Amino acid sequence: MLPVKAGFLGDARLVFGVMEINPPDLPVCIEIIDDPGKIRLFITENRNLLASAFAVTENTETYRVVSRPD
Repeated sequence: MLPVKAGFLGDARLVFGVMEINPPDLPVCIEIIDDPGKIRLFITENRNLLASAFAVTENTETYRVVSRPD
């Protein structure tokens, strides 16, 4: 199998199959939905595990419904 030349795998080879433990070089996405205070506490308590993580936070109070024109 040819190595991947772009994306998060760099020059690594693709891995196919069903396994209980994913290869450690693959990215992991975790979505946490809860009260903002509980999420802040989670981040604070797990700061050492999240040191190299990329986080995206959203505030649902800023969302608004926009009607579509007919």
